[in-house]
Amino acid sequence: MSRTTSIKRPSIFLLATETSRCVSELGSYYATASYLKKTKNGDGHPVLVIPGFMASDFSTTILRNFLKEKGYTPYAWELGRNLGY
Repeated sequence: MSRTTSIKRPSIFLLATETSRCVSELGSYYATASYLKKTKNGDGHPVLVIPGFMASDFSTTILRNFLKEKGYTPYAWELGRNLGY
C-alpha cells in the first residue's frame, strides 16, 4: 500500500505579494545606490553573509558584490537554503 501526500499550491495572492516585495526591494537598492557608493571603504576584513530564513546565497548576491566593491572580503555561507537550524 503506497501513501501519497497532497501538496497544496500557494495562492496567486501570495505569489503576487512576494513578487511585488522583491521588485520593490530591488527598486529601493537602485534608488539608494548612488548614496551607498559614497560610504567609506572597508579595510578588507572578511564578512560572512548569511541569507534570511528560507533564502539561499542567491538572495545575497547584490549585498556580497557591494561589500566586495567597498573593499571587504565577503563570503557566502554555502550551506544551501537557510532552514533555520
